[in-house]
Amino acid sequence: MKKKVIIASLLIAFASIGYAQENVRYINSNLAKGALNGMNISFGGGRTIPATYPSATADWFKAMPPDMITAQTQLINGQVPGDVQECRILVTIKQGGSKKYGSFTQDNAPSAGITTAVKTWSGSDIAGLLGKDVVLPPGSYELCVQFFSNKTPAKPISNEVYKIFTVAGSKDEKYTPPVNQTPADKQVFTDKDAKGILTFRWIPVLPPIRQNIYKLKVWQLMQGQNGTQAMKTNKPVMERDVRDATQAAITGLYTGPCKPPYMCAFIWQVEVVNEQGKVLAVSEATEFKIDIQKELPKEAAKELQKGEFKN
Repeated sequence: MKKKVIIASLLIAFASIGYAQENVRYINSNLAKGALNGMNISFGGGRTIPATYPSATADWFKAMPPDMITAQTQLINGQVPGDVQECRILVTIKQGGSKKYGSFTQDNAPSAGITTAVKTWSGSDIAGLLGKDVVLPPGSYELCVQFFSNKTPAKPISNEVYKIFTVAGSKDEKYTPPVNQTPADKQVFTDKDAKGILTFRWIPVLPPIRQNIYKLKVWQLMQGQNGTQAMKTNKPVMERDVRDATQAAITGLYTGPCKPPYMCAFIWQVEVVNEQGKVLAVSEATEFKIDIQKELPKEAAKELQKGEFKN
């Protein structure tokens, strides 16, 4: 007797904003909707889904209640058929029918692992089906699901089912840039303090940006330069990528008295970039100085004899 396999429903649920019917991209026009080799897939099941998603896919899977994919299987003689147990599930994000995001292919997609009548993926499990978290630019996309056999080459055992969704926002969205706090503008450090740990702090960008990177840069001025000229002409003496924080503790920026043509004057700035490397906002530059005259004359004299600035 030929095995009969039915996947009764497959639903994607996110925050309760709206409901959309499933779409099927047919690979064979003679097949019933969503069906191939006895497998039937549909979105829905009475759950609501949003028409607009957050741009970061990681935010989809941290919603409460958790987002989930559920597959319900008809058992044969009380068992999940072997072909279903061994099949692969491919989840991708497409745009205009062309794949944009998703680390897997039909040949290396994760095993669906269906061993019971109901199989549910939620939270980090769904993120794993895409392969990695991504941040989507504003636009319209399709969240796609399809099952494949666990053979080489893999063959589809379902049509591709997808939901259309959008990521809101504007490519020209404006942000309030970070604000430099310390070192403050025109702040003066002693030779001793400058050789220790210098902590750079700033007020974060607004509105908050998920998975943003703060790029802290410090330039040293040379004789005859102002801060703007130093930033345009000189290579930064220090660069640091900062994630999930608005401060950075720096050592080794200054190791001794400044020798010509270098001045004991510095300027720093913070850039905000997204995961794609696009600069979203830039803080106003802030200058600070090191005054070795604030140290004891003998100590300063010794440093002048043996110290040197390290780029």
